[in-house]
Amino acid sequence: MIRLARVRLEAEALEVTELRIFAELARGPALGPQTSLVKLFGSSIGQKVDTLGLERPLYGHEALKAVGSEYAQTVTGKYLNNRASTIFGGSDEVQKNIIAKSVLGL
Repeated sequence: MIRLARVRLEAEALEVTELRIFAELARGPALGPQTSLVKLFGSSIGQKVDTLGLERPLYGHEALKAVGSEYAQTVTGKYLNNRASTIFGGSDEVQKNIIAKSVLGL
């Protein structure tokens, strides 16, 4: 339960960050490393949600079913596909390099 609460807080913090970025865009300045941060944290949070989903359903009255159930097939595919999100959207390492160059001037 603590892990679920932690992931929920991370998702809410990400939402606030996205809202701040939208507010900055409305004022007109060019975006900086914020977009890399959103991508980096968003993919990480998605993976955490999927991991929790493999352990137990996050909603509904459904208990975990045996492997091979409709639920297991759906959540397992989503879990495996979201692992790839850190690669096809720009690997986490690339995003960290972008952030380091933009923020730290490395």
